[in-house]
Amino acid sequence: MPLETRRPIDVEALRRRLPTRDASPPPEGARTGAEAEGWLALGGREIAAGAGRRATREEWRSPEHPDESLAIELVRCDSPEDALAALLERLDQDELAEIPPGPSELGHVSFAHPEGVPPAVYFVRGSVFVAVMSAGPRAAPALAWARRIDARLGSVG
Repeated sequence: MPLETRRPIDVEALRRRLPTRDASPPPEGARTGAEAEGWLALGGREIAAGAGRRATREEWRSPEHPDESLAIELVRCDSPEDALAALLERLDQDELAEIPPGPSELGHVSFAHPEGVPPAVYFVRGSVFVAVMSAGPRAAPALAWARRIDARLGSVG
């Protein structure tokens, strides 16, 4: 749903939450950590992300529930400002009328789907935009995975 039909987002307030100096981005090919929890890799590939951005999408399935899966996208940007722009572009593509802010401790900026819809979490950590989305018929723990990935990104640099 286009942003103009939603409650306006205070982009300037979000920019103030970004770091003024970015730590090193994760190395190319860095994994999200799902493999460490026993989740099964369904595949990974580079995806289109726009000029100056490098993006990968990984898909994972729960070892306990075959109908529970996640799609995880990492978009490496040239700057935290560009990572915020990538997040805002993704919010513009989301079909929900409103997407509330995510937990304040997640990344520098985050948004999360409300309960009652398929779980999805979007956040920026430094110059990386991350999208973690439930991708199967059974709801997957997107927020828990977003927290794990954020912890890994926060330890880089």
